[in-house]
Amino acid sequence: MIKGIKAQGLPINVVVMMIIGVIIFGIGISLFSQISEESDDYIEELNDQIRSDIANLYCDGSDWLCSGSIVLKKEKASFEVFISNHGDAVSEYSISLDGDGDIGTNGVKLEKASCGELNLFHPTNSVTIESGQSASFPVIVRDNGVFKRPCSFTVIAELSSSGGSASGDGEKTPITVRVE
Repeated sequence: MIKGIKAQGLPINVVVMMIIGVIIFGIGISLFSQISEESDDYIEELNDQIRSDIANLYCDGSDWLCSGSIVLKKEKASFEVFISNHGDAVSEYSISLDGDGDIGTNGVKLEKASCGELNLFHPTNSVTIESGQSASFPVIVRDNGVFKRPCSFTVIAELSSSGGSASGDGEKTPITVRVE
C-alpha cells in the first residue's frame, strides 16, 4: 500500500450542479431561439398593419371607397381597401375587382405583356357597416410571374351595396400595385 496518496474526486453535489447548469443553459438557448423566430413573424404583421394605417391616411373623408398604393417586394403581400358608409342606414357592402381574368369567386388576374402577371384575392365577401362608420376589405396580392421589375399594375375596385345608389353603390377607386 502506498502511503500519502489520497484519492481526489469531485464531490457528488458539484457534479449534480454542473449537470443542472448545462440543462438550464440548453433550455435558455432553445427559449431564445423560439422567441427570436416568433418576433420575426410579429414584426412582419406589425409592418403590414403600419402599411394599412398609412394607406388609410390617403383616404379623403368624403370617399366611399379608397385604397393607397401598394408596393410588392416579396412574392405575396396584403393590403386593405377602405369603405365608409356615408348613408343614413346600416348597409351591407361588397367589392369587385376589374382585372384581365377571374380566378375563382373573389380573385382577379392582372396581366401586362411587358411585365408579367399578378393575382389579387379578396377573401371577404361582404361587410355590414353602420351609418357614419368605416370598415375594410383585406386584399391579397401574389406575384404570379412578374419578370420585369419595377413594374406597376392597376385594377379598379367597385363598391356595391344593399342600400341602392344613395349608399355608395357603383363608387370606384383605382388600386395601383408596384412590383419592385
